[in-house]
Amino acid sequence: MLSFKNISLLLLGLVEWGIFLVLIMYKLFLFATLTETVFYSEGAFGFIKNIFLFLFYGQTFNYLRHDLVLVSFGFLTLSTFWILLFKRRIRIILLTIANGLLTLLIYADLIHYRYFGDFTSFAELTQLNQVRDVSDSIISLMEWKDLLFWIDLLIILPIVIFVLKKVTFPNADRKIFSALIFLFIGWFSLAQGMFQFYFDHGGKGIVDKMISDVTVYNHVGLLGYHYFDARRFFKDLYVSKKGISSKQKEQIIEFFRDKEPKINKETFGLMNGKNLIVVQVEALQDFVIGRKVSGIEITPFLNRLKEESMYFQNFFHQAGQGRTSDADFLANASLYPLSSGSVFVRFPSHSFQTMAKVLRENGYHTSVHHAFEAGFWNRNIVYPQWGYGDFYSKEDFQEGENIGWGLEDKEFLIQSVEQIPEAPFYSFLITLTSHHPYTMPEKHHKLNVNGINDALLRDYLQSIHYVDRALEEFVSVLKRKGLWDNSIVVFYGDHDAGILNEGEESGLFATEGSQNHIDFLLEKNKVPLFIHLPGNALAGTYDTYGGQVDLAPTLLHLLGVSTEEFYYIGEDLLFSENRHPVVFAGQEMTDGHVWYTPGDDSDFYKGKCYDIQSKQQVSVEACYTVYKQGVAETEISQNIIIGNWIGNRK
Repeated sequence: MLSFKNISLLLLGLVEWGIFLVLIMYKLFLFATLTETVFYSEGAFGFIKNIFLFLFYGQTFNYLRHDLVLVSFGFLTLSTFWILLFKRRIRIILLTIANGLLTLLIYADLIHYRYFGDFTSFAELTQLNQVRDVSDSIISLMEWKDLLFWIDLLIILPIVIFVLKKVTFPNADRKIFSALIFLFIGWFSLAQGMFQFYFDHGGKGIVDKMISDVTVYNHVGLLGYHYFDARRFFKDLYVSKKGISSKQKEQIIEFFRDKEPKINKETFGLMNGKNLIVVQVEALQDFVIGRKVSGIEITPFLNRLKEESMYFQNFFHQAGQGRTSDADFLANASLYPLSSGSVFVRFPSHSFQTMAKVLRENGYHTSVHHAFEAGFWNRNIVYPQWGYGDFYSKEDFQEGENIGWGLEDKEFLIQSVEQIPEAPFYSFLITLTSHHPYTMPEKHHKLNVNGINDALLRDYLQSIHYVDRALEEFVSVLKRKGLWDNSIVVFYGDHDAGILNEGEESGLFATEGSQNHIDFLLEKNKVPLFIHLPGNALAGTYDTYGGQVDLAPTLLHLLGVSTEEFYYIGEDLLFSENRHPVVFAGQEMTDGHVWYTPGDDSDFYKGKCYDIQSKQQVSVEACYTVYKQGVAETEISQNIIIGNWIGNRK
């Protein structure tokens, strides 16, 4: 029987664990405050008020659910209750370590959110070896107020060391009893705060599909998001080894059997036998094309190239968490990227019908060029698998001026021309200079940006102005080598720059002063696409709505390679009628007529639909056809990737 003394000793034995729970719950609240998510809508006062209403007035659990108190507390309790089974000395050590690791995870999410607008995934956490390479970008996203996450550890660590050295702990009993109590409390919190409500009201679909990180977070909190994200990661890993189900195989076969061929027959094979040079430009967005700052063009060369090439003014990036690697995958494999992590990291040995592989089978020599570490994004594993005959990485380039992440673009591009194989060839080049945080040496600042207050926007414009000059020099070399008139030469942006904020100076600059939500969404996701053909063939501005997933079918069709039997999601950009939707990470999508934004769960009717021409919100029904096709394409693409459909179908 428990006496008052025993109960007191039991509670005293839980003091350090209670402190741990309070600290982590505070950090989750701090995270929500700094990111203006979930807790923030209620504020600190509302947070405390809801707990008070629940404890003293018996208000519904939904008061707590809205602030994710029960859900976060439940996951935290269930993940650490086992620590109570250890002796107090070991328990203190384990709780200190757990505090440090969870703080690191929460802080990583904060940095990730500031740039990408979502949270780190388990797949990304497996790439910690790449953190050193992106340290400049990480440092630029840190703020002084972030010290609030770490100040407790700075205070606690010396205290813990002192206590462990100086204090003798009495033997603790009833450890199992304590652990079982908090196991029950943790489960009860989850059952009331999440499972009972969400799984009875459609929430199961949200965590099963994991369409949007932010949506899952809004429903199950930060720790809940990481739990379900890790579950998805291992589930996909299992499927990749076992293979997809018979039903999913049938769906893939049926989808491509019914897929309508959309090819511009008049231009098919127009460039038969020509070389192909594709340049993926880091963080190049469309809003800079044709724009001036203080009377000076931001991209004077690309502005001239626009008149001599096919310029697609409604072309969009579709990259997700894999960013540059996603753009590479989209453009070369014509499939959507994974909803979590990068194909390069998670499935580097899976087979795809890439442009390099297809053109190599058609007699082309193939090469890929990137002046960075060969192992970054597993490129040294992926590119040979994709059919590239040669991969030129950092060690293959002569030393020159380093800007940002490595060798500056002008030198990189010029040296790459010397590495290009004999004709006919396909060469894929990936630039680097205009990478976040966009810092450039003062000598390369050629724009007068004094009228712009946003420092990141100023730096971005300077870096893009420099890259424009590098691309001009690259084309000059191609012309001197006789390659310009014998090659299709392509330039496109890999992803957004991560600098545009709606209603703020950067967003208003991109939209030229418009505060319409649709104008912002369009400019935030647009990247330019230039396709230059010998003799300036087909030059002009094209209004076709398309994305990076459409690039491979377009270029292969120009070269006379039929893709009708390929497992390509994309379509020929020169075919403009009844096109498939442009689908973005997070399941936003558009067909050029309407724009669909999903709601907080997988229910189509909770989303919003906008008419692009009027720029007004309309009935969500107007987006149904676009949504249905976009979701189908995404699911088919995910199954092809995860199940290694191309590699296993033979």
